[in-house]
Amino acid sequence: MNKFLSQVKKKWEVRANRKVLNTADSSTIIEILKKYNLLSKIENGKLTCKYCKDPVCLENVYAIFRQSGSLKIVCSKQKCISNLLERN
Repeated sequence: MNKFLSQVKKKWEVRANRKVLNTADSSTIIEILKKYNLLSKIENGKLTCKYCKDPVCLENVYAIFRQSGSLKIVCSKQKCISNLLERN
């Protein structure tokens, strides 16, 4: 495991009790997107990463979290993951 991924794993373990969903389980992410009527938006490239503003697809969703009453999505770019981990 490279150094960056090792750091991410450690930070996720520390923050495991916070309400941030790491989307390692693709069936879970699909169910959440369906529940909030976001699946078609992500399939059509209409949802963007909170940090880099690039379109997010099912293959690059890293995390979903609630902020100010709405769901935010983070892509799997290293800089976006770092921003997410530093937000708390």
